[in-house]
Amino acid sequence: MEIQTEQIASRKAFEDLLITNMSVLKEMARRFAREQDEVEDLVQDTLLKALRFHEKFSMDTNIRGWLFTIMRNTFINSANRISRGRNLELILEVGMKSVHSVNTVFVKLITDEVEQAICRLDPVLRQPIRLYNAVIQVP
Repeated sequence: MEIQTEQIASRKAFEDLLITNMSVLKEMARRFAREQDEVEDLVQDTLLKALRFHEKFSMDTNIRGWLFTIMRNTFINSANRISRGRNLELILEVGMKSVHSVNTVFVKLITDEVEQAICRLDPVLRQPIRLYNAVIQVP
């Protein structure tokens, strides 16, 4: 019972620490995002992740540095996700204009990650993919 009480007190202290640093979080977010909605979303995402992983936080750690790291990584991951989406849209747009659109789109969509996954397949399963790639002349 004491452990549970300590955990609740610790969680409450952590939440209080987050609340006292809200203005700092908003200032940090303004460095990353331009629009007010983006700022608020970034702060919210940061708070959610901080709450989700509060057990990993030690009270003797610099809370602002910890939150900044979470926010920076959240922003970078979000930017990468948006960038990948835009790249896919561009590839599809170019593919739609191309004479060999299907081949062009599939060639551009085969990434290193997919290639590595294919290499990890059992040779019996890998062979049909290699044969297909040879037929459509994928490099």
